[in-house]
Amino acid sequence: MRVAVLGRSGILYETIDRLRGAGHEVVLVGTCRAADEYGIREKDFEEKAKSISAVFFNDAAINSEKIVSLLRSAGAEIAVSFNWLTVVGAEAAGCFKYGILNAHCGDLPRYRGNACPNWAILKGEKEYAISVHYMKPGELDSGDILIKRKYPIGDKTYITDIYENMKKVIPDMFTEAVGMIEKGHGKGEAQSTDPADSLRCYPRIPSDSFIDWNDTCENIIRNIRASSHPFSGAYCYCNGQKIYIFEAASEGYPAPCHVNPGQVISVDRDKGSVGIAASDGIVSVKRVTADGVEHDASEILKSTRIRLNFCLPDEVYGLRRELAELKGEISALKEEISALKEH
Repeated sequence: MRVAVLGRSGILYETIDRLRGAGHEVVLVGTCRAADEYGIREKDFEEKAKSISAVFFNDAAINSEKIVSLLRSAGAEIAVSFNWLTVVGAEAAGCFKYGILNAHCGDLPRYRGNACPNWAILKGEKEYAISVHYMKPGELDSGDILIKRKYPIGDKTYITDIYENMKKVIPDMFTEAVGMIEKGHGKGEAQSTDPADSLRCYPRIPSDSFIDWNDTCENIIRNIRASSHPFSGAYCYCNGQKIYIFEAASEGYPAPCHVNPGQVISVDRDKGSVGIAASDGIVSVKRVTADGVEHDASEILKSTRIRLNFCLPDEVYGLRRELAELKGEISALKEEISALKEH
């Protein structure tokens, strides 16, 4: 079949080769601004399109007259899409005889929207799904489902593991789905329209990954697991330095103690690990990243006198003192300038 490929990330980039390996012709490649965590950028898609003599565009305005005309002229029978940045309208979707297939990491109609596997980890789900479905113009993650496969989420499943699985299976699922349509087996299963069956996830931003040590070990570790690579990582502060944590485990207190959350309560220099107090136990951390460099945690958190994060009243007090000093310096500078002008 003649296929158009629309979207971003290495998953879609690999899909191009899988489709061509199965005998399909990729005639158009469309992309838009890559997210920070993507290893594949817009230029990579452009070079790939050039190497296979496919039409290329880099523009999120897929519903514009210019892009719709380009889609129509490419003559693709079907499109596959992953992580497209905007909602695709009826005119753009109508450029393809068999419509547009989208791959989505969510158990549709539940876990529609953004950051779905991250939310699944945060909410303690026991499994996640990857769905290939027909796009419904003007809607998000709607349309009949052609293929859906489920995978377990364990206590040690990180978002890294889910993304690795997505990279492995989505290109093959797309290729399988296009093959099904080519053979006349492209009828999908309708999604439930009952609002009680659906769940919408909204985007997460880097500050959502801030570690609140007053929380439980379970919730802190879920945050770390959901924020790990390829994302920027869960983080906290140590004496004003931003510390990123990508992996952790939990354990109980070895004996009764009085401790405030965020306190470093153990330092194992042989293993490089530290134990940090949460509200109900210890979060054990072996590696941390500070100033872009990865270290054994014990190299950065060297003492049980360290308390992670900061006291907001103290921070405000310190900023007020610095502001007062700065105002004094500015006032003195103005007086000097005024004196110079008089001379």
